[in-house]
Amino acid sequence: MKKFIIVMVTLLLAFSLVGCGEDNTNSTVTNTPGLEQGTPDTKPDSTTPPVDTSAAVKIEFKDTAVTAGEGVTVNGSVATITAAGTYEVSGKLNDGQLIVDADGLEIFLIFNNVSLHCSNSAPLFVKKADHVYLSLADGSTNTLTDGSVYTLEPGTTEPDATLFSKADMTISGTGTLNITANYNDGIANRDTLVIESGIINVDAVNHGIKGKDFLSIIGGTIKVIAGIDGIKSTNDTDATLGYLNISGGSIDIKAEDEAISAVTNVKISGGNVVIDTANNAIKAGLTVDISAGEVKITTDDKGLLCAEEKISSNANVTVNGSKLNSNY
Repeated sequence: MKKFIIVMVTLLLAFSLVGCGEDNTNSTVTNTPGLEQGTPDTKPDSTTPPVDTSAAVKIEFKDTAVTAGEGVTVNGSVATITAAGTYEVSGKLNDGQLIVDADGLEIFLIFNNVSLHCSNSAPLFVKKADHVYLSLADGSTNTLTDGSVYTLEPGTTEPDATLFSKADMTISGTGTLNITANYNDGIANRDTLVIESGIINVDAVNHGIKGKDFLSIIGGTIKVIAGIDGIKSTNDTDATLGYLNISGGSIDIKAEDEAISAVTNVKISGGNVVIDTANNAIKAGLTVDISAGEVKITTDDKGLLCAEEKISSNANVTVNGSKLNSNY
């Protein structure tokens, strides 16, 4: 038994010496007990299937009024989607909500110059669905804003974001989505979140963009200003999840806490990432793997905070102007 303990201690010490980088001003080793190595590469990122926009049901907002076709119920200034299908949303709503309540169904939302404000809850609230595909129409500018105080059902803490979803969500298109979060988070997803494309600007008092099971950014132009964390994945109950992938796009993050964080792994395999943060720039419970792309970090703390750091010679990673050396 004593021999076993000595061997285990020796192995742990050896692991700690090959941790997260050569220069501790840029990176630090940390371990997350109970988590095994996640496998983000085996988790396919969902992509938006072809959509027949000619059959889209219209949902139109005008100040305090809502008009909608089949599959949508209207109660005052709240429109609720209850049936599978494609819905084109347009117009301005001064104080109301768009809710998706379609358990087990696929919903295709097309935002075509829509402006939604809700003073006491999430202006876009996905309660139930199998998957919601949000497409930003070409040339459109779409806006979601909320108030600083939410009215919640007794015993609940959700929704807690301007765009809040409890179902898988994919965001795509060539239009613009502007989100101002005065209550808490900008985009919060309790399942998986994939950003394929689009121009997305998030200004949040708390976290900018969260995908619980995983957050995958394939492309698009994304700008996040966050009072706490910038973008993150938060699942801490499944060791194969809780990861964050960036494979393309242009991402600009200004955060007061971590800019990019994941419970398990952060993988960057392309794109251009610019970070300005008062705390750690990229934090992972396990591995930060940067195999390609450009990452420019300005931070008052650590550049990378992880258990294992992997930087390829195909990637250009700088922290406060100093390039990090490749190690594979």
